[in-house]
Amino acid sequence: MNINICGVGGQGVLFASKTLAGAFLLEDRPVLCAETHGMSQRGGFLLTHLRTDEDAIAPLVPDRACDLMVSFELLEPMRQTALLSNESRVVVNDLRIVPLPVTLGLAEYPSRKDILECLGRYTKRLEVVDLTAAAIPLGGSILANVVALGYLADGIPVETKSIKKSITEGSPERFAATNIVAFEAGMEIRRGTAKP
Repeated sequence: MNINICGVGGQGVLFASKTLAGAFLLEDRPVLCAETHGMSQRGGFLLTHLRTDEDAIAPLVPDRACDLMVSFELLEPMRQTALLSNESRVVVNDLRIVPLPVTLGLAEYPSRKDILECLGRYTKRLEVVDLTAAAIPLGGSILANVVALGYLADGIPVETKSIKKSITEGSPERFAATNIVAFEAGMEIRRGTAKP
């Protein structure tokens, strides 16, 4: 399976990616990882690659070969459309983070409608979920990445218990329990027992 996770600096893209990779390793499954980013500590873009097939020989997902893309910001998957095919599952957090060129008046942030219409030309499997709204009452918007992992859990070929263990092992002790609650909230959203 080829997975891409994207967002901007400060959204926990690397934590989510390392957590998924850790879950595969806990099951002795092959996984290759890589990251590409701009000025991620200044709110710049961040993209990670995970490949879990035994025959994968390089960590970067080839063009048109992404099976699952999750974006923690509405606009970010527009930067990564080369990775998408018509069968790619794309899960997008319904959140706008205005980039610096827009703030400076050098560019315009597209409308939500235009973004979704454009993404819909690249894939027929587009899901828009307000992960941030689910995260805020649990402890803050920073938990949206862990909510996303819960939302995605049933579509990733790894056991839920392995993802939870990886979350616990990768979290500072004081945040581990909160992260598990956020993960379970994401699972509830996916199963339809909670509203996004």
